[in-house]
Amino acid sequence: MAMQPTDEATAVVLAGGGSRRFADGSKALATVDGEPMLERVVRTAASVTDGTPIVAVGSADQREGYADALDTAVRFVVDAGDRAGPLAGLERAVTVADSGWLLVLACDLPLVDPRVLSWLADHQSPEIDAIIPETGGETHPLHAWYRRESLRNELVTNPETQSVRELLDGLAVRPIPAAERPDEFDLARSVRNVNTVAELRRVRQAIDDERADGEAADR
Repeated sequence: MAMQPTDEATAVVLAGGGSRRFADGSKALATVDGEPMLERVVRTAASVTDGTPIVAVGSADQREGYADALDTAVRFVVDAGDRAGPLAGLERAVTVADSGWLLVLACDLPLVDPRVLSWLADHQSPEIDAIIPETGGETHPLHAWYRRESLRNELVTNPETQSVRELLDGLAVRPIPAAERPDEFDLARSVRNVNTVAELRRVRQAIDDERADGEAADR
């Protein structure tokens, strides 16, 4: 599978949330395998797109905190005030990006796999506005590809839309079920997100277990 950056694509990482369910400070800055989750997501996104990643934040103070924690070069946008949740960041991002496609990721996907992202990008076609993976009967719209112009038009023409689910109703969506994935990677692992400290601990343990299994196999 080709791992070249996707032409005419920009990553958008949504990091403006208040981490209300995360009881230990900023979720985006919580560390996994020695680095902030936000940096892990941004770095992975940058590896499969050809533009500078855009990070959507909730405030100027949040932007400063994230800037200090990131090693990867990014552009910041502050969430639009007339929308809530992920759409607040998306509304700003579509006005800054100039590429044909956007890779939209939540900031709490510490196991996001560049091979999965490239595989999803392979499904881009002229008649499709969004490419969204599915696992266990659940869709993952914040681990997905969107045609920028279609996303912008939908946001502009429907200012009353306040949820991602509503947004998708106006787009030509190509769902990608887990059954279609190649054997060499794990889609469910890539879309696994972290909302609580307990979930963070489980992700850290999973990484430790994978590393131990790899070391045992090398012996």
